[in-house]
Amino acid sequence: MTGRPNDPATAPAEPADTYDATLLQPGWPAEAGLVGMSVAAAIGMGRLFADASFLPVVLLAVAACHGLSLLCRRRGNSPLVSLGASAVGLVVFVTWVIEPHVSLIPGPAVWHAAQVDLREAWGRFSEVVAPAKVTRGFLLGAVMGAWVSSFVADLFAFRARTRVEAIVPSFTIFLFGALLGSERHRISAALVYLGAVLAFVVLAEISAPPRPRPWLAGGRGPGERALLRSGLGMAGIALLLAVLVGPQLPGAYAKGVLGVADANGRKTGTRVTLSPLVDIRGRLVGQASVELFTVATDTPTYWRITSLDRFDGTIWSSLSNYRPAGARLPPLGADASRGSTAKSTQEFEIAALSSIWLPAAYRPDRLSPSGKVRFDPDSGSLATDKATSDGLRYTVESSLPRLTADDLSQVGAIVPTDIADRYLELPANLSRTVRRTAQQVTATASTPYTKAKVLQDWFRDNFTYNLAVAPGHDETAMDQFLRTRQGYCEQFAGTYAAMARSLGLPARVAVGFTAGTKEDDGRWHVTGKEAHAWPEVYFSGYGWVAFEPTPGRGLPGAENYTQVAPAQAADSTVTTVPATEVPVDQAAPEPEAAAPPVAPPTPRSTTGPRVVVIGLLVTVLVAYALGVPLAKRRRRARRRAGAAGATDRVLVAWADAVEDMTAAGLAPRPDETAAEFAHRVCRAAGPAGPALVRLADDTSVAAWSAGGVAADVAVRAEAEAANVATELAAQATRRDRLRTALDPRPLLAGTGRQRTTGAAKAGADQAA
Repeated sequence: MTGRPNDPATAPAEPADTYDATLLQPGWPAEAGLVGMSVAAAIGMGRLFADASFLPVVLLAVAACHGLSLLCRRRGNSPLVSLGASAVGLVVFVTWVIEPHVSLIPGPAVWHAAQVDLREAWGRFSEVVAPAKVTRGFLLGAVMGAWVSSFVADLFAFRARTRVEAIVPSFTIFLFGALLGSERHRISAALVYLGAVLAFVVLAEISAPPRPRPWLAGGRGPGERALLRSGLGMAGIALLLAVLVGPQLPGAYAKGVLGVADANGRKTGTRVTLSPLVDIRGRLVGQASVELFTVATDTPTYWRITSLDRFDGTIWSSLSNYRPAGARLPPLGADASRGSTAKSTQEFEIAALSSIWLPAAYRPDRLSPSGKVRFDPDSGSLATDKATSDGLRYTVESSLPRLTADDLSQVGAIVPTDIADRYLELPANLSRTVRRTAQQVTATASTPYTKAKVLQDWFRDNFTYNLAVAPGHDETAMDQFLRTRQGYCEQFAGTYAAMARSLGLPARVAVGFTAGTKEDDGRWHVTGKEAHAWPEVYFSGYGWVAFEPTPGRGLPGAENYTQVAPAQAADSTVTTVPATEVPVDQAAPEPEAAAPPVAPPTPRSTTGPRVVVIGLLVTVLVAYALGVPLAKRRRRARRRAGAAGATDRVLVAWADAVEDMTAAGLAPRPDETAAEFAHRVCRAAGPAGPALVRLADDTSVAAWSAGGVAADVAVRAEAEAANVATELAAQATRRDRLRTALDPRPLLAGTGRQRTTGAAKAGADQAA
């Protein structure tokens, strides 16, 4: 076999078939199916929210993003231009729909408002669990997620022409809602999304260009209608079977292979709610005169609802393990056995607490009635299985600690490992101001108790209670709090606990209410203005001990070690003056001589994080735009350098040409030889077709010639491959060239040499 058969000038004309069944083709059916998936994923977010007020806004965002992407594609804009247009569209959407109260013109004010909303939403995210109230921050997050998902799906579907990858973005949104959402509408949301995916698959097939199909009537129209009917029919039958037959199958309700269980293997559910520390200012201001609950007791104290043990630099939160509560509650630990206690009985009537927690005096021992109530021994918290504790009546028996300064002064610095691992953890980047100030304030203290007491007194003596301070207890709020020395219990408790941990004192934040006001009916009436937070410090042998750094507040029964008289909001005047900055070092004791000097912290810039994020995004885009073309050129260079002789050079030239043809939309079929491929696409390739045919002939000779080919054949093959590339480039538009340059798929494929050799050999074998 040494000739050059099938010369293109004399070969019979063959119809050009450039269809590739693996590529998703644009068209209204596929585009409608893609939008349907995005809509279904947005509907699935409903399990995250308490009501459907979020849905119109999110659906509008989905429609706007898909419409903008479609417009850019129809105008022939490049992917980068489409990305820029989509980003601008998102900014305008957020300005007009989410933040219109700030301004209708995008600018720094809108950017700042969006940052505040997102920061608040992120802070609440670790504590709020479905169904959550629709806040502006959560709505903004849902809109951004839906927008990005819609844009990426359109990019995969109609830029990269992929089918499976186009499903991934909406599936990610749906999976997020499925994992974190409530149990309600679980099956219906899954069916809606599954139906949307099946519809997309069918509609994407409808959008495919004409190709041979076994339709009896022939023609494209009837085939599409038949495909649509059969595909949607099969999808409907599959969904119907899943709903009706699935639950009746053996083992449908059996224990799963993987399940959610606690450390002891008991099945549990995940329930998340708003952190009471985040909500505390709303109660102090918005519910100041609203009666939340009443208590009948002879021993007024702080009515504790829960404690928060995790601080991530943004929010104090907790991941507690609640178990069904019996009449007798589990003990709170061996440490609680030391020190004297006073017995207390409290009869609670909850009116408008709107919380899952049940207030109780710390430490609770017994509960009645105990039905549908859970208890966490670590935090000493009671929670109801119902949506809220409103309307509940229950009785709690508690052992109130009655400790003295002498008791706590004898406690050493040794802390159990399990306590230290959990209650000394702090973010690695915790503000240096917080750490330094804690060291300065307690420089003269030598025992855990004196450190805790000195820190408490420093706050009480040098700070002012002020409800006019903005809510928050993240690192930025702590630094602001230490500068202005004004705040309310959220800042006092959160900052105290963080500073205590930096000193090696295990600490957490307790949240609840002060005693309230005793009225003529003999009951203590608790309103929103009694909402409170305070720190608790762990002492080996005594357990968790409450301290009171907030001025104007005092825990009844703790006077012997806190040296603070009982007090609450009704006994003090609330300050609401504008905050002014006070240098931290003015009232702080000087550090010990042996302490190394610490440089003052650099003032934080609000633009720093933005610059970093934008810089990273720009870096990634530039690296991609430069890296992909460079990597493809280097890949070809390595492939050519690895050619050991003339035969290998011919095969490498063919691999280069096939790669170029594939990028132009003329990919070879798996079952055709090199010559068959070249003749099939000869006409569609235009001026590049004859060069490809000649190169295919040389490739077949090189693949099967026993003695190989001469060097001049290799030179000719390389020239033909270069000619193919030149002609294809001349025919391509600027958009096509950009898309080809940025397409990373050739880097994910093999070298192409083995497949090329096999195809050439198969073709030569058939010809023989």
